[in-house]
Amino acid sequence: MRGKAVVKHFVLLLPAVFLLLVFWAESASAQAAGEETDSEETASTIELDAEELSIIVERAVSKRVRPLERELKDLKNEIRFHDILGGIGYIVGAMGIAFYFLGVLRKEKRAKKED
Repeated sequence: MRGKAVVKHFVLLLPAVFLLLVFWAESASAQAAGEETDSEETASTIELDAEELSIIVERAVSKRVRPLERELKDLKNEIRFHDILGGIGYIVGAMGIAFYFLGVLRKEKRAKKED
């Protein structure tokens, strides 16, 4: 269920970023085409617009990512049933390996006593 929420937030974020990039590309191409005559004014306007755009994008992305970060933090902090089963499986597996090697050692001792 949580994976679907992550995908939902990601899908909602993509159009906003796409629209901002399109807006930035259109304004940059219009300025490059020579709509403004003063090159110094154009350069400062482009730089200011790029800064404003980066601030807008940063705020939009952080607004959309913040709930995702909270969900991930919640998932990391909660203990789930499959985590418990996995821990039990590791313990049983380690015991199985230990008993296997104990059996091998006992077999070797028996073989030496019989000789």
